[in-house]
Amino acid sequence: MFVLVRHAHARAKRQWTGPDDERPLSRRGQDQSRDLVRLLAGLGVTRLVSSPALRCRQTLQPASEELWVPVEPTPTLATDARAEDLLRLLSAPDVGGAALCTHGETLRLLSEAWEPVWRATTGTSAPDVSGTLKGGCWVVENYGTAGATARFAGRSTRLSWL
Repeated sequence: MFVLVRHAHARAKRQWTGPDDERPLSRRGQDQSRDLVRLLAGLGVTRLVSSPALRCRQTLQPASEELWVPVEPTPTLATDARAEDLLRLLSAPDVGGAALCTHGETLRLLSEAWEPVWRATTGTSAPDVSGTLKGGCWVVENYGTAGATARFAGRSTRLSWL
């Protein structure tokens, strides 16, 4: 089992003058990241892997503090990720129990990339995670096997009006 997380709400791109990878969470995003703690703890998450972008690391930070697990940044989850690297990460044995925090662009790429893999192993279409709202989570179980499943696990209600 692993959990795909789209980072929480960040400060607006238009108003941010620094590098995009250093754009932090907004106050709403900080609240969302705290809301994620219960969900991730309840799912039994034991590892936190993140895009190097600050907003992704900040999304997992409250869970890191609660679970006593460090946030591990990896370029594989960055906005310029390569599809083959994403698929390799999801197939790695040590991804079990991990929450993987990434970007909307990366989830779109993943949706396209894992379709043939998912179809070949399960005989069904892969879940479309491309439209996941900020702070949203998908629980993926038995990835790469005939019994693979993915279910939307929710998101913070703090963005219900977006």
